[in-house]
Amino acid sequence: MKTSALRLTGRLAPLLAALAAPAAADRIDGLSDPRSWTIDKQSRQCTLGRAITTPEPMTLAISSIVGSDEYSLVLGVAKLPAHDDKPVPVRIQLDGTKTVIKGTVRFGKLSGSAGEALNLSAIRGADLSAIGRASALRLIYKGKTIGPLPLPEAAKAVAALKACLAEHLVALGADPAQFKPGGGLPVQFRSYARGTVINTDALRSAGLKFGVDSYYAMTIGERGAIESCRQLGDVQPERVEKLVCQALVGKIFFRPARDPAGKPVKGVATYPLRVQLFFVMPNGPTTG
Repeated sequence: MKTSALRLTGRLAPLLAALAAPAAADRIDGLSDPRSWTIDKQSRQCTLGRAITTPEPMTLAISSIVGSDEYSLVLGVAKLPAHDDKPVPVRIQLDGTKTVIKGTVRFGKLSGSAGEALNLSAIRGADLSAIGRASALRLIYKGKTIGPLPLPEAAKAVAALKACLAEHLVALGADPAQFKPGGGLPVQFRSYARGTVINTDALRSAGLKFGVDSYYAMTIGERGAIESCRQLGDVQPERVEKLVCQALVGKIFFRPARDPAGKPVKGVATYPLRVQLFFVMPNGPTTG
């Protein structure tokens, strides 16, 4: 339980905190009820938030690290139905669509409150689009159902989340043309484990901080090669950033981004360096 709790109160606490203090998040233009959704634009991630009042008070958040095509869904509530501490399989049923999202949910405590949270990570971009078409969602695990949780004007909310991520990517050097209808982001076709060796001992000597994750924005050139790299935020020391980026620059793991005409353009993707208490896992799956 300690590991999952650390994950929830560490990496995901900021997005839940944004829901607890809606004044810190931005309203989304064009909504019939401007209080129904908020968007929190942090330096390395964007978070879509919603305060739910029925069937009971809850906070729903969907978040993504800039440059990743994976999303995390977090639900915060005063008390969850009885559950084991271990991760369990979960299904998200989207009312109004034929999509059912399957995955594994983890449980933890909300930072700074007596509430509980569940987290479903590794939601793909296609599933996010399906959420945008849904009228409500239901979370089903171990015979228990949470919901239906209403999702009014979900399409506009999901569009705002995608726009936030695109805004960050353009600021990092991505060509805006790839975000126009018919364009496309870089697509990873090769595992980072192939051709990328980051010496763990060297990382330790450089002052690697354990127990935290860090993310590195990679500029992907028109030929698919990584042209430049920099850490998002200052989680790890500069010496660690230098070692990670030296191992990445010049490698080809992506098909390049493209404009609506199919022409390759410059894109940006994120490399995750996931560091547990005693292990370094630099080859986690992130595409985008």
